[in-house]
Amino acid sequence: MAANSGDSAARKKGTARRVLRALGYLLASQLLFWPILIGAELLSRPSGSTSPLTITMEFIEREPGAAPPPQVLTRDAVPGYVWIDPDPPEEAEHVAFVHHFDAIEAGADMGPFMSWTRRIVAIEVNGSTLRQQTDLDYWGVLGGYEASAYIIPADVLQAEDNELRIIGDGRSRKVAPAFYVSTPADVLQAVAWGRMFDIELVIAAIAVMALVLLIILTARWPRADRYRMTGLAVLLGAWIVRNLAHLNVMDPAPDDWRLYYTFAIIFAFLAGLAFFLLRWTRAPGWTNRALLVAFLGLMAVLAVVNPTLGPGNFFGIAFTLEVALTITICLAGMAALVWKLAGRQPGSSEYGVVETLLFLIALSVILFDCVDDRWDVMLPVFDGLAFVNYKTPAFGILLGLGLCATLAAQATATRNIMQNANRELTRRVNEQARALEDSFRQTAELERERATIEERQRILRDMHDGVGSLLLGLSVQIQGGRLSMDEVHDGIRKGITDLRLMVTAMDGVGDDLVSAMQAFEQRVRPDLEAEGIALETRIDLPPDHPPLKPRTILNVYRILQEAITNTLRHSGARRVTIVASPAGEGRDALRFSICDDGTGFDPACPKAGRGLQNIRQRARAIGAQLDIRSGDEGTCIELVLAGQAG
Repeated sequence: MAANSGDSAARKKGTARRVLRALGYLLASQLLFWPILIGAELLSRPSGSTSPLTITMEFIEREPGAAPPPQVLTRDAVPGYVWIDPDPPEEAEHVAFVHHFDAIEAGADMGPFMSWTRRIVAIEVNGSTLRQQTDLDYWGVLGGYEASAYIIPADVLQAEDNELRIIGDGRSRKVAPAFYVSTPADVLQAVAWGRMFDIELVIAAIAVMALVLLIILTARWPRADRYRMTGLAVLLGAWIVRNLAHLNVMDPAPDDWRLYYTFAIIFAFLAGLAFFLLRWTRAPGWTNRALLVAFLGLMAVLAVVNPTLGPGNFFGIAFTLEVALTITICLAGMAALVWKLAGRQPGSSEYGVVETLLFLIALSVILFDCVDDRWDVMLPVFDGLAFVNYKTPAFGILLGLGLCATLAAQATATRNIMQNANRELTRRVNEQARALEDSFRQTAELERERATIEERQRILRDMHDGVGSLLLGLSVQIQGGRLSMDEVHDGIRKGITDLRLMVTAMDGVGDDLVSAMQAFEQRVRPDLEAEGIALETRIDLPPDHPPLKPRTILNVYRILQEAITNTLRHSGARRVTIVASPAGEGRDALRFSICDDGTGFDPACPKAGRGLQNIRQRARAIGAQLDIRSGDEGTCIELVLAGQAG
């Protein structure tokens, strides 16, 4: 019971820590989001003035006795000035929104800044009509930038009490935009900032998000990341389509389907956002299918009711659905993202802090645009700051650039991991190579020791059968008085020669091939020269020849030694030639030959001596080709080795 209580307390404590971390990440995203949002809005307003809190509206087309008195209008959160006519005329009429201001500087131009220009017919100052100084209004399917600037020439202005009249058009609802009167430089700069945020950054966002989308679609993601990256690709694609609609690139054809087309883009964007969140948070697979069915069903229902409902009713239903879905998806998505991030395992790269903050900021701006569109948000600070333009399209560039940075960081981290892994692999390979070299040296040493022991045993047998038999025979013949002193001396000399050759063979055990050949030459030359036999050697072995096994070298050594022994004993030769060279073009095949100019013998004779038997036996042991040629002009023994590397 005590253990269960301890586990429960630990789980509660862990959950509390996770909640605090999640709230911390959410707070961090908002601390990044709101300064960017407010800063962009302030830069889009003239810095040298404020929008009037109240203005006056006058009726200019009604009869003097029938016209209501001038109305005082207060700026609202649209931002603008609105009057709802209790007795509207049958058709739209012109009204004048009037504001009085003083000149900033005598003899200097001034400029009004209009936050939007819908339903504006003309702008007059002191009876003079102003000409718009910026491009025509830019209004897309899903919004656009409307702010515009005008210039008031200095010769039109008075030092005090200038009258600004905004002529608007309306029937039941008379509306004027919030406006600022400042210097031409301030108003033109504000328009430039606004167009950059609402048009130029939107175009740049399309390009950056398209680049990230291309990277995602062309990269070969691991299976663990492919599922989430598909969701991100759908979100980027939906965001690009929304931005194109914002720029009026995608304009529907029939007017009676314009609202349906507009909301189809909005709901497709929301479906892409929900799909991304489901994939990124690894929701069950059935939720993706349910989302697709819900989206197609909603669009089918709206397509059916669109012809039967009027534009006003259709807009009310679709807009209510948009607001409800946007708030639900964004709030649920933000909660899921911060919860996943707060619970990630240490060292895990699945839910990175940077990309999660980017997604939280993206959800925040989508949510804010929806809330502002529905309830007209106005901050109590910054002179009652109201938000004019949609921020979602421009914030796409922040998401795109942030994803570019995270992808680059991930690529760099992956490259560093691969480099570290390669270095570690190289280190381990080098360690293994050194261990194998040590093992090879130990094995070679054991091989040499084994070959030495075996050769010693063979030499002992040869000494017993050769030198021992020779001495025993001499002893018997001496005791029988059948040998002269010269014959005794000759027999002893032959025994000593055989013994020296055996010692020479023992010294060659374990050497490399070149060293063994050089040692063999040094050993046998004195014995041959003592018998008046000249020795000629040609050792032409390739320097890059693979090393031979000690047993192979020893057998080659002993074959040459047996041939020299036979030459000394039986040939009566005056010259011996030893050649070691490559056999053919390959570097693995070697040829050894030893030839003399003595009296030959018949190699096929069944009475051939024990020396030739030993030579044939050793050649078979190392898989070498043996060729023995003998005749009146001498004897030549040739040995060819192929593929004997050790």
